[in-house]
Amino acid sequence: MGLMTLTACIYPRKKMEVFLWLLLFFTTIRIPVILLVSFYVLTDIYGVAFLMKDTDINYIAHLAGAATGIAFALFFYAYRYLRSNKGNSTESDNKEELEEAHR
Repeated sequence: MGLMTLTACIYPRKKMEVFLWLLLFFTTIRIPVILLVSFYVLTDIYGVAFLMKDTDINYIAHLAGAATGIAFALFFYAYRYLRSNKGNSTESDNKEELEEAHR
């Protein structure tokens, strides 16, 4: 669940091929990853709210994985933002900063 959520946060419009099976009808459909992950997260929230006592599935672990995926996506975006702003200063700006530091 964490990797799916991370993928949905980084590539929300990316489409994923999903196997669809209805009785004797088999096919694959392409849907956006964000819709698939949203569906899984909502079913896990429903499971925590209504099915927790009747099943052996640990819905909270699934939701914790989703939260971890979101956290890693935030770290990814923060790293990318900081890295892109790091190279914005020009060499003349660096010389001015060094001269001011030596005064």
